[in-house]
Amino acid sequence: MRTCSWMAIAITTIAFTSCQKNMLNTPALPASANTRNNIVVLGPPTFVIWTNAGTLPFSDGEPGDTPSGDAYPMGFTINGKGYVVGSVLSDSHHSYQTVTSMFQYDINTLTWTAVAPTPMQPPVEGASFVIGDNVYIVNPDTKLVQRYNQPANTWSTVAPIPVQPERFNCVAIAINGKGYVGLGDGEDASGNNVRFGDWWEYDPATNHWTQKRNFPGQRIYASAFSIDGKGYVCSGEARTIFGGDVWENDCWQYDPVGNTWTQKANMPVAGVPGLGLDGYVNGGLHFGFVVGSGTKHCLEYNPANDQWIQLPDMPGGSRSQFAAFMINRSLFIGGGFDHMDVHALVWSR
Repeated sequence: MRTCSWMAIAITTIAFTSCQKNMLNTPALPASANTRNNIVVLGPPTFVIWTNAGTLPFSDGEPGDTPSGDAYPMGFTINGKGYVVGSVLSDSHHSYQTVTSMFQYDINTLTWTAVAPTPMQPPVEGASFVIGDNVYIVNPDTKLVQRYNQPANTWSTVAPIPVQPERFNCVAIAINGKGYVGLGDGEDASGNNVRFGDWWEYDPATNHWTQKRNFPGQRIYASAFSIDGKGYVCSGEARTIFGGDVWENDCWQYDPVGNTWTQKANMPVAGVPGLGLDGYVNGGLHFGFVVGSGTKHCLEYNPANDQWIQLPDMPGGSRSQFAAFMINRSLFIGGGFDHMDVHALVWSR
């Protein structure tokens, strides 16, 4: 059943041009709408637009010194609030400083608020997954996992991933109340760079990690999202049998019940280093998104028909190592090398 009409789209279009707040914070859906993780999209037809959403609020603490870039921030969403934590700030003099600050974004007021900073070093090149009120952040240098509880605004540690050695550029997702982490790269005991294809499941009820079936390959800079009890890992840089590197554009579905991997439709553009996000919509339509790092590409995946759609490119030029999170029908991207700006992709469907 259609949940919006062309007249509704016209009204939405007027809202886009008249009020940024209304543009980002779309009206609540009826109770019958299918929602999950506070990410909601309506059924067809489609209207998509990018809008400026300000700048990231990170500071290096030096008066008069405004950061010009924010590389490696990590973004996620908990209970309808967006979060960005940890980063490597740069300025016009090309000096760099790591910060442990974390900020919460409220889509109702379009404001950032400082919350408890991470008690450990910034999770540069790490990964995170959200389960309920908590985000779990994998620290790549130590394999320690930090847990941030949103209602209490407190940090704690949980069981570390039982792997060796360090783990950079991995992916992480949550499926049915459990976390999954895998892939990435690091150094072996001899100091050689190695890439991984292993896959680990975290159960918050037992605080225990269990190794699952390996991903069919070894990747860094891959993208991942989860939809309807399945996980998806896309793209990433693989190493060929000749020792060179190649960017893949494939997509693999992980079924935690069968502990199996199944290849799905390839992405419509060349493989990209990017961020994956999951979006849940009403009317039985559920989507995944990949925002390309360094390419401007924004892609939408529909698991119902195993098809990809290319959305409008992100504004502000290409960027790499940025943060992303989703609230309602808005996808936020911000920061990255030589970037402090934030933009939001707003759509109805």
